[in-house]
Amino acid sequence: MPHRLNLRLQFTILALVTIPSFGQINIYLLGDAGVLSDTVLNKVRKDLIDEQGYNQIFFMGDNIYKAGLRKSNSNSNIIDRQMDFITPSDRIQMKFVPGNHDWNYMRTGGLKRIVRQEQYVTSKGNKNISFHPQDGRPGPVRQQFNEINLDVIFIDSQWFLQSRFMQRVVSDKSEPSENLERIRFWQQLANYIGESKKNGNDIIFVMHHPFYSIGGHGQSKWLLKTFSNYIPVLQLFPLITFGNYGPYNFLSQDIPHKRYQNLKEGIYKLLNEEYPDANVIFAAGHQHNLQYWKENDKDYHHLVSGSVSKTDPYIKRLTNSNKLKDAQLLFPDIESGVKDENKITGLSGYIKIKVLPRDYYFVINYMGVKEWISETYHIIR
Repeated sequence: MPHRLNLRLQFTILALVTIPSFGQINIYLLGDAGVLSDTVLNKVRKDLIDEQGYNQIFFMGDNIYKAGLRKSNSNSNIIDRQMDFITPSDRIQMKFVPGNHDWNYMRTGGLKRIVRQEQYVTSKGNKNISFHPQDGRPGPVRQQFNEINLDVIFIDSQWFLQSRFMQRVVSDKSEPSENLERIRFWQQLANYIGESKKNGNDIIFVMHHPFYSIGGHGQSKWLLKTFSNYIPVLQLFPLITFGNYGPYNFLSQDIPHKRYQNLKEGIYKLLNEEYPDANVIFAAGHQHNLQYWKENDKDYHHLVSGSVSKTDPYIKRLTNSNKLKDAQLLFPDIESGVKDENKITGLSGYIKIKVLPRDYYFVINYMGVKEWISETYHIIR
């Protein structure tokens, strides 16, 4: 089914952008770019020149290692390098979402660093670059491509994982309380998903934290978990030893953690209620490698693309975990390694894997066709 390609963006302020009808949108998924190398930047620049269509770049959190943007902005050069290779006249849009490192590495004062990073990005005055969600809120923020039946929803997943004791997660005392903000989030997300169903749109969720992983964040660190659960003081006191650097903060970054699971379950609940037959992509970083998962009984696709700065090993034994039995790992092939060509099912268009000596990232080439068909993705060297 052919589609026209007018682009409508809806954020806090509604904006209208028209793009030529070339039939393709290319979405670059760049996670954990906090120490982005010149090699990766040059590769992305080349791809943006070579790629046909309208380009979107999503920096999916951990944009500034190791603890976000300092008060003095003394480490702003890190995010400057990410922003400086597009200009206001380019037919490219760049979006930033925050990660746990941007939240002062999960410590007290994280909210201030998130707001500071947003303000810094905005201060550059480039209309093609934006930071979402805004004001240190969890979102959701929606970008609509109605003419090709696609909605992109941005979420600050760390907002839900951040330790609450003596740490603010709403930006101003005059603003709604955390509980009201949480209610507002879920109500707005339900509305967005319902509208996606009404329009027959596919959905891409963009956030920092993935819901599947065979890397370090996919395993339960049972010793630390037990230690933390049986000594509640470790969850409370914001002392260096017990709070800011204690096991509870670090455990929250792993998929088995209760808060992590609550976020996943909340999103799935709304999808089941509002749009049970939705075609969905979950795009995330956090884990420093490249993974593509397809759920067994749903058209839910999970792209983990968090290795543009550094890489983590795959943990082969996790492929046999009962918690991962409801999805198939389609990339990489753990047994035989990375292949030059792999079949994927159920996804409209291509997923290209950009492979450098140490760094990887996914690009979704959304072809502007509605039929969900089997396609091939290739490694581009």
